[in-house]
Amino acid sequence: MKMSAPVYFLLVDDLDDNLLALEALLRRDGLVLLKARSGSEALELLLVHDVALALVDVHMPEMDGFELAELIRGSEKTRRVPIIFLTAGGPDEQRRFRGYETGAVDFIRKPVENDVLRSKVDVFYELYRQRQEVACQRDELSAATTEIGRLLTESRRQAEELREMDQRKDEFLATLAHELRNPLAPILNAVSVMQVRGMADPILESMREVIERQTRHMARLVDELLDVSRIATGKLSLQLKPMDLMTVVNRAVEVARSTIDLHKHQLEVVLPTRPVLLEGDEVRLTQVFANLLTNAAK
Repeated sequence: MKMSAPVYFLLVDDLDDNLLALEALLRRDGLVLLKARSGSEALELLLVHDVALALVDVHMPEMDGFELAELIRGSEKTRRVPIIFLTAGGPDEQRRFRGYETGAVDFIRKPVENDVLRSKVDVFYELYRQRQEVACQRDELSAATTEIGRLLTESRRQAEELREMDQRKDEFLATLAHELRNPLAPILNAVSVMQVRGMADPILESMREVIERQTRHMARLVDELLDVSRIATGKLSLQLKPMDLMTVVNRAVEVARSTIDLHKHQLEVVLPTRPVLLEGDEVRLTQVFANLLTNAAK
């Protein structure tokens, strides 16, 4: 809470001596005492300041305290200002009733008992301070709520941007993979023709083998890239059918053979003599075993 915000009391009396006496009695840190010598001056001060308590003399010329209280209650801005009447007159139940009817919270007779008046106004001072604290906490909560809302909106906006970027990335990868596959097929066909016809020069044959291995390696990379795109877009599907696991292993060895030979490794494959039958996706399982062998070779 901003404790520097002052609390305003309004003192209304047509006699300067009474105002000075009240000011001396009530003075304290954080309290501003506004003094008015007439009802009209009091109304002007009420238009400018948010007053926590009004101490109003009943007997004043032109506009007495009751008339002033009625005007205070008639304004939306000031209708909730607590009013304590100060009166030098004797006890008059009719006048007291009129005072409460105009919105007074208490009557105090003059001469004022200092301790009584001070204890009463202290209650209104503390009440107003508590209202200030509640209002400050409400404002802080409202500001925090607004900031949280702004952060959530910004987070949703960033999440949407990331989702769109990720979608564009997946679309790009899918397009790239398809475009890369196109030139690989004629290259592999050309290499196959060269192998069938044979290469008289051993150096050319060695170069042909390198081209074939690297092209097939590139084809596998493109297939993996295409699989990543399919997984990201939810388009990857498994083609399940009865199959022999040994066939999968043999094909995986063929796929990984170029990498194994490149690193000059020796691979020994020991398979069961009887078929190992299962239901699965032959292409995906081949990729699994080929990836294991290729990573091990690297």
